[in-house]
Amino acid sequence: HGAIVTRLASIEEMAGMNMLCSDKTGTLTLNTMMIQEHCPTYSDYAKDYKGVVQYAALAAKWKEPPKDALDTMVLGACDLDVCDQYEMLDHQPF
Repeated sequence: HGAIVTRLASIEEMAGMNMLCSDKTGTLTLNTMMIQEHCPTYSDYAKDYKGVVQYAALAAKWKEPPKDALDTMVLGACDLDVCDQYEMLDHQPF
């Protein structure tokens, strides 16, 4: 509502989406990224917010210093002592 678009077809493309993921870095506000409490990606493995953050921290190579803002945010929100229960055998960045 109230958006200005440069390509009219983009409105039709957005109507066909099921999920929109955005990257808001907070450049105009706090200059920090924050994880929302509502995290609708729960599964059999991650049954709550803490579980989702835990798996994100494991994927972020928790034993090394954060490489970017996303890793900094995830590793700051997680109990890293719990991650130490896991052994990283290999890491394949995407």
